[in-house]
Amino acid sequence: MLVRFRQADDRLQVRLVATRRVAGRVRHEHVANLGAITLPPSVADRLAFWRGLHERLAKLSHRVDAETHAKILTAIHARVPIVTAAEQRTISLETPKPTRLGVHDMDASTVRDNKCLIATAERPARKRRNRKSE
Repeated sequence: MLVRFRQADDRLQVRLVATRRVAGRVRHEHVANLGAITLPPSVADRLAFWRGLHERLAKLSHRVDAETHAKILTAIHARVPIVTAAEQRTISLETPKPTRLGVHDMDASTVRDNKCLIATAERPARKRRNRKSE
């Protein structure tokens, strides 16, 4: 098996291909798409690519042995470097922490939503009362 790279516009596509001989000629069989990444890749792009790559290779464990698995990772690492621990730390420092709503804030929004719902539900009854009183 071998890894094929195809650059299309600003993306690098990675595929796994098996080769075999049929009637004396070499034939290529598409095994799997291993993912795509934008060029030039940012650290976050590389991190997402490598996470997806490991997931896809795990699904191919019935077709790829350990030695071939290592060769595939080495070939891909030559084109798309693995994210280092230092790069991962810089990503975690740059990424803003999500803001968390407190219980009080959630209750206030729920009360506000319920008041709107009540007003919407009471509107037809109010119209009927106004018609009767006229």
